Amino acid sequence: MSHIIRLGLITAALTPTLAAQPWLGTSPRGFEFIEGFSVSDNVLASEPTLRYQQIDATNDDPMGPISSIGFRRDGQALANPDAIARMVEVELTMAEGDVWAFSLVFDGNRQANDAVVVNRKMVSFPDWTQVPPSLPAPVDLTIAFDQAWSYSGREVSCRDLIWEMKVFSNSAAGMDYPFDLEYVGPPGASFGQTPPPRESMGVELNTGCQVPGAPGPFRLQETMRNDRTMFEIESIALDGVPGQPVTLFMSTFDAALPLPQLCTTLHALPDVIVPNGIMSPGRVVRTFIRPLPYNKSFIGVDLYLQAITPDASQSGLPFALSGAQRLTVPADPDRPTAGRIWGTSTSGFFAAFGPAEGGVIVHFGL
Repeated sequence: MSHIIRLGLITAALTPTLAAQPWLGTSPRGFEFIEGFSVSDNVLASEPTLRYQQIDATNDDPMGPISSIGFRRDGQALANPDAIARMVEVELTMAEGDVWAFSLVFDGNRQANDAVVVNRKMVSFPDWTQVPPSLPAPVDLTIAFDQAWSYSGREVSCRDLIWEMKVFSNSAAGMDYPFDLEYVGPPGASFGQTPPPRESMGVELNTGCQVPGAPGPFRLQETMRNDRTMFEIESIALDGVPGQPVTLFMSTFDAALPLPQLCTTLHALPDVIVPNGIMSPGRVVRTFIRPLPYNKSFIGVDLYLQAITPDASQSGLPFALSGAQRLTVPADPDRPTAGRIWGTSTSGFFAAFGPAEGGVIVHFGL
């Protein structure tokens, strides 16, 4: 069988499956066909009144317009006679916020693009007493939006997707209802706290020139930081000529040019030129290159840096080159990627809980 025929058969086999999916995506992302790790069975659709809010930082790309939200039963929870069909009076809001600042302040979490998408109404929740025949369970609880909403995407707005449900009444209050749930993200990341930047250290590519009186060759120590809002380079030049200016060459290409007029190989072309300052009597000069604009696509890119300073003692051209360093743009710092808070009212007192890691898996519909 030819490659083209096999490809055609595979495409034909996949087409009905793809066409049958009315979903733009899931939150957390990537769980269209994957069962969640855990279950949430005693919060959503279990409380008589409730305010529930969930934030998701896993969806980087824009999404929308979204016209519905869908839920599914946890596929691994045992049969439960409590999980009967019920009528729940709900209101649903979509918004955008910051997962790092996520806290128990419901209204403060919703920072932008805030809209009530489902006006207060009664919604029929299906019977979830039985274990589904396959994993994941079908999305059989869908709530249509009264107005469509679009998510701008973390890559565009640096904000995270939020959905919030208010429950005003519940015909089966106090009875479990098992939603599929997934824990995502690094366990060490904390809500409401700004993590330290992620760093990368320069890797030395060659030995720099020796200048008169220095204890060692002219060299660099480069550090790059990413705090997910900007990049920063800390550049330290050591063992140069006191009183002389130091200039930094920066490039994304390793030239590796062995020029006979210079005392060492030129690795960093002067694509970007940064004045580093004047070499101190102690033979050190330190500067910060900041802020460099944040762009996630830069992560993992190699930069090549090398310093040059006047030095009349060198044979050939009267300049000394430092050893070059390769500096890789570091990854984003760890952040929580999905979280939830909820609150209930008892005797007029509102009690809030969370933030907790992970989130109920929802499907967003066309």
